[in-house]
Amino acid sequence: MSATKKPAHRTEFSEDILQTDIAEKIRQRAYEIYESRGYEDRRDLDHWLEAEAEIRGKRASSVAA
Repeated sequence: MSATKKPAHRTEFSEDILQTDIAEKIRQRAYEIYESRGYEDRRDLDHWLEAEAEIRGKRASSVAA
């Protein structure tokens, strides 16, 4: 019996999907922050960075556990 080889790009593809999923979660959280703060204009980067810190922080703590 011969083992089948997985394509070399599979890891890269999986990583792309993971990054896309994380970006979507950050986008959703940033919008929630935007809503909760009364739809403040010109704070989109602040909202994004706050959401990113939350999401990536949760991911890092769950990976470490």
